[in-house]
Amino acid sequence: MRVVTIRHTFAVTLAAAVGLALAGSGTAHADAARYRLTAAHSGKCLDVDSGSGQNGARTHQWRCLPGVGSQLWEARRLDDRAYLLVAGHSGMCLTVWGGSRADEARVIQADCRYGNHQRWWIGKNADGSWRIIAKHSGKCLDVAWAGHDDGTKIVQSRCWGGDNQRWRLS
Repeated sequence: MRVVTIRHTFAVTLAAAVGLALAGSGTAHADAARYRLTAAHSGKCLDVDSGSGQNGARTHQWRCLPGVGSQLWEARRLDDRAYLLVAGHSGMCLTVWGGSRADEARVIQADCRYGNHQRWWIGKNADGSWRIIAKHSGKCLDVAWAGHDDGTKIVQSRCWGGDNQRWRLS
């Protein structure tokens, strides 16, 4: 797939993501900037375990550290208005493992294949945080069991609006 660089700010791009459509695939549009995704309940960052560059590496939350590539994510908007979330250190995509539709399915990094289990809808919450929803399952990116510890795994779960499903972007 061809990646086209666009010059919109992330906030403007994400604001347009509210009320997303389900149809289409196609060209990815990439912002050059990378962002931290911080869990609202814990203040910890979405991170690839041990900064691994391996296909299938697990994600978890970890205290936010300056300049750590495994905590930086690029949102690439697709023609269907979903996003690929690409790890800054590896170039791999945030992926629901095995395309599972189950609650508590692990979220990993994997080679970008543009599958629906790698596509995320991003919408703004009333408090200014963001919800991140897997296109294939309609489930939210979630810090498992609302844990606060470093290393708490990232999963997809039924969207219920908890703070462990709310993400701050910086």
